[in-house]
Amino acid sequence: MERRYFSNDFDFEEYKNEIESSDLNQFWCSNDVETIKAENVNESHYWDVFYQKHKSGKFYKSRNYLLHEFKNYFSPLISSSETCTILECGAGHGATVYSLIDKLPLNIFFVATDYSEDALVSLKDNNAFDCSRIQTSTWDITRPLDIKLPYLPRIIICMFTMSAIHPMFHYDCLKNMANILKSGSVILFRDYGIFDFTMFKQKSKVCQNLYRRGDNTLSFYFTTEYFESIIEKLKDELQIVEISYCTILSTNRKTKETMKRIYLHSVIKKK
Repeated sequence: MERRYFSNDFDFEEYKNEIESSDLNQFWCSNDVETIKAENVNESHYWDVFYQKHKSGKFYKSRNYLLHEFKNYFSPLISSSETCTILECGAGHGATVYSLIDKLPLNIFFVATDYSEDALVSLKDNNAFDCSRIQTSTWDITRPLDIKLPYLPRIIICMFTMSAIHPMFHYDCLKNMANILKSGSVILFRDYGIFDFTMFKQKSKVCQNLYRRGDNTLSFYFTTEYFESIIEKLKDELQIVEISYCTILSTNRKTKETMKRIYLHSVIKKK
């Protein structure tokens, strides 16, 4: 039986009200924050250390839900004979690329980008890597893409990437994605949502909804209102087609603890 990662298992608004009336609300509203100097907000060397430590990528789960969750956007590509490109921001070890490549026709090519060269080395070490269909490139998405693409992407996938970037750069990230899309193309977005189970496990708060993990990487938790406010600033270029919270109940196999996972799901179209 296929696990339905893409389903809504509980009501977000009910859970939000539950949090706001509990002791956990004090954690969320806490003003006990650390200060990060402007020149250190990306601190990308922590991700290099992360990928050097986790070269195998075995702890990343396959994203087999993608073709279900974003069916309306992959289906036209699958049924077309047109050569096209899918670009991923923050490809990491390839959890997205390798979940899709054998399910999509040979006329669809991938450009896998990541800030960390170590991540891309691991991605290319995978036995499923096919250099005829997968191109890799380092890209700091807070800055414009500086490589020439064979085809402008029909889809950009941004999964659990912007949460690792300080919010002062989120506008730049989406602006840079918009700059390489042609009209009608889309950004498929999923990332950590406010009140996600992992948010309450964080120890160090940087600013509202932004935390520092134990390995010093950053983790931001999105709200629909915040995300919409960024797209509003880019309204001449982008428009939101879909936006919602994806709520998932899962169980920690080791501790048997029930976890309420919350992700922000969105589809953004280039005008």
